[in-house]
Amino acid sequence: MSLLNLTTRSIARLIRDERGSVAAMSTLFLTVMLGLGVIGGLVVVRDHLVQEFGDFGVALDNLDQSFLYHIEVCDGCVITAEYTDDSATLQDPVDAAPACLVIDSAPGEEDGSAPTPSGSFP
Repeated sequence: MSLLNLTTRSIARLIRDERGSVAAMSTLFLTVMLGLGVIGGLVVVRDHLVQEFGDFGVALDNLDQSFLYHIEVCDGCVITAEYTDDSATLQDPVDAAPACLVIDSAPGEEDGSAPTPSGSFP
């Protein structure tokens, strides 16, 4: 008997075997639970990625690239160059809440016009 024939018979026997089979409902339940867990996990990964990108932006903004140098060309002849970097504009305090976008919507005006949106961008 050839090895291919033996393998084919073993696979066919394995497919017909019903020992240890799982009910369809439990498989569906486990799949749904796994899907919900993956969705929740991806949300956490997204939030932490956004936070890390924000921290990286604050770090880049806080780089100080000021410089000052003097070049003496000849006796008493000095060339000076200076650049002072502005202070950082982004802030990320240690005790502050994580950065988020808060959008509030006001009810419509009595004359039927659209409400004026107000939002805060921390």
